[in-house]
Amino acid sequence: MTAPHLTALQNPAPAEWEQVLDPRWLATALYPQHPDVTIDDVDIVWTLSNTATKIRAKLDLTNGPKGSPAAICIKGMFGQNAAPYRASGVSAKEVQFYQRLAGALGKTGMHLPVMLYGGIDEASGHGVLIMNDLVSEGCAFLEPLTPYNVDEAFSSVEQLARLHAAGYQTIPLADHGWVEPMLEHIAENSLVKIERLQELLADSRSDAFPEVMRDAQRVHGWLRLLADQWRGTPVTLVHGDVHSGNLYKLPESRGIGLIDWQLIQRGCWAQDVAYHLGAALSIEMRRAVERDLLDHYFNYLASSGGPRIEREEGWNNYRMAMLYGYYLWAITQRVDRPIILEFVQRLGTAVVDLDSFRLVEG
Repeated sequence: MTAPHLTALQNPAPAEWEQVLDPRWLATALYPQHPDVTIDDVDIVWTLSNTATKIRAKLDLTNGPKGSPAAICIKGMFGQNAAPYRASGVSAKEVQFYQRLAGALGKTGMHLPVMLYGGIDEASGHGVLIMNDLVSEGCAFLEPLTPYNVDEAFSSVEQLARLHAAGYQTIPLADHGWVEPMLEHIAENSLVKIERLQELLADSRSDAFPEVMRDAQRVHGWLRLLADQWRGTPVTLVHGDVHSGNLYKLPESRGIGLIDWQLIQRGCWAQDVAYHLGAALSIEMRRAVERDLLDHYFNYLASSGGPRIEREEGWNNYRMAMLYGYYLWAITQRVDRPIILEFVQRLGTAVVDLDSFRLVEG
């Protein structure tokens, strides 16, 4: 989907961030109904580049309509190094999330940024988002290794319960074919070649774990078994990447919000809950509170209109789902090394603690 008001003028999702920061492009993107608006200056406040690039910027406007944002956050997969990721279509999927689902999810009480602009270049598959700058509104983005406490974890599992309840009840997944069963796809074709996965597992990130957890064929095979285990069971909306670096705190302790919806998919609720608790919490904290947090999730899911999950069945699905998070961080490359090592350690330890691979292998 492109942005119709831009197609006659310019690319709706440029591949270079300098083009997106061009004042004329921004004015057209943000104020298509107000051709007299000009952006006189764009002041870059902060940038972060991994697979995607995020840019916070302040705008100096002339003739801006009432309520015009003075601070924005831009997200896209910019530059030559990001070309393979643009082609994957995941940035376009995130734009589609904000265009098609975020409004309905916001009505459930989920905390989400406001999309000011979303455009997709159909030729390249690239999507560009412009959102309100949450930091300027008093929110605080978490870093991947930001210490995460129990109260925050209770808040974030409530957000996941709202998301999943909507996927079970109020959002007809049959009308959203673009939300794909990602686990099924990964089970058929690993996101990296098995040979490359073997190299990554041998680069010291998994040295602390049993040999079976350093065997690429076995690690990928667990995802096939997991997909088989859940095939035919009810599915819901799944965020897919809920580590603490994809969360933010609202001001005045008003809860936790979710960002980075590039891996939005349909699947089992346990993919989100297990990955989140396994990655966001320290090993000691997860061991101490995961059953309490899981019970809270079950109760909140049911009270939000979702199904009532039987406790022991849910516990076993949670245990098996930890393999999904372990795989995602086993294949991770374009992230700072200390983050990779910590997340692999947390999630791998959870796999060992919970006998995840033995359970999925039956």
